[in-house]
Amino acid sequence: MNTIADGVITIDTAGRIVDFNPACERLFGYQAGEVIGENVKLLMPEPYRSGHDVYLENYKNTGQRRIIGIGREVIGRRKDGTTFPMELSVGEIKQSESRAFVGIIRDITDRARLEQGLRDSEAQHRAVIETAVDGIIIIDMLGTVRMFNPACVAMFGYQAENVVGQNVKMLMPSPYFDEHDAYLQNYAKTGERKIIGIGREVIGRRKNGTTFPIELSVGETSMGGNRFFVGILRDISDSKAAAEALRRSEAELQERLEEIAAMAAVTSEAREAAVAANNVKSEFLAHMSHEIRTPMNGILGMIDALEISDLSPHQRDSVAVIKQAGQALLDILNDILDLSKIEAGKVELEYHTFSLGQLVDLLQALWQSRAEAKGLLFSIENHITEHDLICSDGSRLRQILFNLISNAIKFTESGEIRLRVTSSAAPEGRIALRFDLHDTGIGLSREEQRGLFEPFTQAESSTTRQYGGTGLGLAISKQLVTMMGGEIGIDSAKGVGSTFWFTLTVEPGDPADLKLNLEPQPPPATDTHFGGASLRILVAEDNKINQKVIKALLRMPNIDLQIVGNGQQAVQEVKNSEYDLILMDVQMPIMDGPTANREIRALPGAKSGIQIIALTANAMKGDREKYLALGFDDYLSKPVNRDELYRMIAACAEKLGSAKTLASPTRE
Repeated sequence: MNTIADGVITIDTAGRIVDFNPACERLFGYQAGEVIGENVKLLMPEPYRSGHDVYLENYKNTGQRRIIGIGREVIGRRKDGTTFPMELSVGEIKQSESRAFVGIIRDITDRARLEQGLRDSEAQHRAVIETAVDGIIIIDMLGTVRMFNPACVAMFGYQAENVVGQNVKMLMPSPYFDEHDAYLQNYAKTGERKIIGIGREVIGRRKNGTTFPIELSVGETSMGGNRFFVGILRDISDSKAAAEALRRSEAELQERLEEIAAMAAVTSEAREAAVAANNVKSEFLAHMSHEIRTPMNGILGMIDALEISDLSPHQRDSVAVIKQAGQALLDILNDILDLSKIEAGKVELEYHTFSLGQLVDLLQALWQSRAEAKGLLFSIENHITEHDLICSDGSRLRQILFNLISNAIKFTESGEIRLRVTSSAAPEGRIALRFDLHDTGIGLSREEQRGLFEPFTQAESSTTRQYGGTGLGLAISKQLVTMMGGEIGIDSAKGVGSTFWFTLTVEPGDPADLKLNLEPQPPPATDTHFGGASLRILVAEDNKINQKVIKALLRMPNIDLQIVGNGQQAVQEVKNSEYDLILMDVQMPIMDGPTANREIRALPGAKSGIQIIALTANAMKGDREKYLALGFDDYLSKPVNRDELYRMIAACAEKLGSAKTLASPTRE
């Protein structure tokens, strides 16, 4: 017990640990005194922990055994919470009228890693064979085909199941057909080889009876004590026809050089095609965003304009419903674009230092009132007392938590939503974070949990009808957690609620790099009073609906508004008149926004410094930075947020001087 290299553990029929040898102490990290008398479930992760008592009780009552006398691979749980694969053999001891169970435990981490490496290697080789452009065929010493890859199927016209088990001669015309058996027999007797290891040109025979030239290379291998031949086949019909006139004394060398050059050209073309395809996808996403956001700007913008006008209570309720529906549509668009950008590889993580406690406070402030409006309790347990400053992508972490909390509130009709945040030490001075979000909602069966984190997936169709949504929030969360090097999952049971969890490993934050960008910006009131002198604002916008939206939002006594339909007209207006601010659309006929911005910046005198805000439906990642780099002073995406527009105009007025202020919107 004390010297054996394997762990030896003895438990009684109640599952309590009786003996725990030194090897077990090394395996699990517990001292014997810490575990003796404790239930053996202490050393088990789920699902072994949950099923252990049931198994013991069933065995005592029925004698049915699933483990005893059988060596099997299971998972052990160390004192520090980590798990490891182990080989477990269990025996039963009968003494008088009592029984006990002895387990022999061996850590098979290295073996499991080796086996996984072998499986990975096998999968890689299988993938190479299945996707190879050249035909690959394996035959035994009798000439029977044992493997026939997809490239061979395309080359010969036979399906693999029609060839495997048949003699390879079915793929040969005469004289190869007649010589093949004699060659195999001679090689088996004398070891004389004419083909093996030598690339040569032969003739193949297709299913339809036609023949074609093949470049054949054959190798020999041993599997299970038997010898096999591996053939690499390449259809050289095209190259034969092209090189026929050149086949002279150095024809073979020249042909080989041309094949190498052709292969390099194909590789280059494939690389260029992949780059072009990725660019096309990115351009499509940007175009789709622009085309959908443009009409959405009209819808939500006019709703904003209606909200600040005189409405009856019934009309105001109707406007609120329309706005809520429009915002829901915009949220769906944003989710689809988010997922598409992630899949296209267009999302880059931005790491910086921020306060985890500040993020928790933000969550509490934003979600508590929403939960309480539905009659739910909302609480956050922040157990992180050290390492509050962390270095990670705070915006993406916030997005993940927003998605999970929103999901929990949507599917919980009564009870509570509780977020628990914990941390532990990780290797190399890093910090392991864990977020557990528990709800008392509808809960999910194991069947319903399958595919839950896949795009456009919800538990069942009835859930979709009752609760709505695209099913993208969890898919986006999983993609982001994976990008950040973490894991995400769910523990749930039907009718009793769910716990969504995810883990991240982060670096400690640098106080010198602290960014306080997680605080929500307080929205200005709808009837903000600016008061004072007027502003002259020029709007360059070709879309008639968007012109009406801007006109409705800026219908104020102290704003002198001029609207033009393209960048060329905007430049001319600036030359002829004085303006304080320009709202410049990006995509316009005749002259686009960036060109107009560049020409205005080149004007002489103070006109070159006029404030210009890019007003565009382009809302992909990096667009803001792109337009600021082009010389715009600020960037506002469509659908235009009324409060953000007013905030930018107020900032412009402040820059122009304290005398330049605005009046509140006119109610019409």
